[in-house]
Amino acid sequence: MLCNTNLSISLKNEIGQYKIKNFNLFQINRLNDMFPDFNVYLTNNIEIELKLKCPICDRYHCYKFRIMDLINSKMLLGGCEYSGITIIYIGNTKSIYETINKYKEIKNMVYAMI
Repeated sequence: MLCNTNLSISLKNEIGQYKIKNFNLFQINRLNDMFPDFNVYLTNNIEIELKLKCPICDRYHCYKFRIMDLINSKMLLGGCEYSGITIIYIGNTKSIYETINKYKEIKNMVYAMI
């Protein structure tokens, strides 16, 4: 069975834009260096735990994802517990880019209407 271990992660920043980074599942600890106020922990080699500072409420949020879910699903997401806004996408690179591009398109249409 072949598994695609090349994934992407996208985090929302303070000005409401998503920053996308590509990574390999075997080098997941490199994500700690790619984003400020972001930490990745491996737990029992079956889960990853993400801890990040929310750009919306300025508090820390923690998310746990099973590694097999990252590989098998197109995309996983996490949001701010207080506002409900999605702040993190992680998973298949193509799915994340499509989602972020749709988000940008909708945002531009809203600005055009205003």
